[in-house]
Amino acid sequence: MTATHNRANILRYNALASLLQQSRLDFEWIVINDGRDKATQHLIQSTPFPFPHQYLEIDHPVEEFGLCIARNLGIKAASSNYVCYLDDDNSFRPAFVGTILDWIEQYPHSRFILPQQWRRRDVIQEGKMIKQGKLFISPSADTTLDDLVCQQALFDSNGFVHRRLNSLGWNPQYRVFCDYEFFLQCLSQ
Repeated sequence: MTATHNRANILRYNALASLLQQSRLDFEWIVINDGRDKATQHLIQSTPFPFPHQYLEIDHPVEEFGLCIARNLGIKAASSNYVCYLDDDNSFRPAFVGTILDWIEQYPHSRFILPQQWRRRDVIQEGKMIKQGKLFISPSADTTLDDLVCQQALFDSNGFVHRRLNSLGWNPQYRVFCDYEFFLQCLSQ
């Protein structure tokens, strides 16, 4: 699932490009256009997808966090028992979907999956990278669940996969800690 807000080109060259390169295409991509951006609408409607997809739109909220509202809509619309998140400015390696689906097939009772990610913290101003960060892997191989709960290790929703449950929802009141709060909900389930 990808929520996007007025970033059609970023969506096209990052998230979408990586999904079109997946080695397995038996997944559903849900795109939520936060703000009803016409360029995003055109991109999705004009792209021939080799996998099922849904396109949803919401008005951009004034007071609450649109990302959380969009993700909640995506969870409700999903047809699979599992949901995975991919931000518009991120990408998956070509074997990502296949690896996740193989894991789910091997461990069908998994409640959530937190894959390791290659990450980099770039500094971007006015759409231009002014400083490229160093690559690192997160979470590290020795990260424990306690490390994540106590925020001694980074949790990020990109690539995070969880079982779709009716009681789970992103809190639109949170911005900075929305990923962490959602992760705690998944643990409590």
